[in-house]
Amino acid sequence: IKSARCDAFHLGFIANLCAEKGLWTFLDTVDRLQAIGHEVIATIAGPIEPADALLEKELEQRLRAMKNVSWLGEVHGRERTQFYLELDLLVFPTVYPNESEPLVILEALAHGVPVMTTPRGCIANSLADGNAVRVFPEANFVDAAVTAIDSDLKTIRPQSERKVLAKQHYHHLQGIGEKQFKVLIESVASY
Repeated sequence: IKSARCDAFHLGFIANLCAEKGLWTFLDTVDRLQAIGHEVIATIAGPIEPADALLEKELEQRLRAMKNVSWLGEVHGRERTQFYLELDLLVFPTVYPNESEPLVILEALAHGVPVMTTPRGCIANSLADGNAVRVFPEANFVDAAVTAIDSDLKTIRPQSERKVLAKQHYHHLQGIGEKQFKVLIESVASY
């Protein structure tokens, strides 16, 4: 996954690939960033349902037309960890109707990767903090994300600081989860 050009900004997307998880919105975001002159590398990870040959064909066509974008397929274990470690930002513009609290957001934060996403499910209320996890409306996600990334890339704030903030936010969420779990266990035990 490692880029030959270490000065490029590396965006990632991981999901069971489908339009509802934000695949095309992710690629539109990458296209726009490259069109305004940013050196962006993008990596997609995740499987396509075997029955969805049309989606796979569309994705392959789109990737051929783009520069510096690759698709890894399904990743697990060390490959999944490596995927996250190479990223500067996870872009997860989901519009999946049954989205709740996506594991990929927590995985990204645990690896120190900030996230841009939509307010689906519990994302806006329980995961977003406006810094490590930024939420943009579905209707204008590409515009909002491109504006934010463009601004981020023009600031002097180092990427290492963003990674620290992402990990801190993950540990904060982990602490909340542990407290909630303890309360649940205590209430079940006293029942």
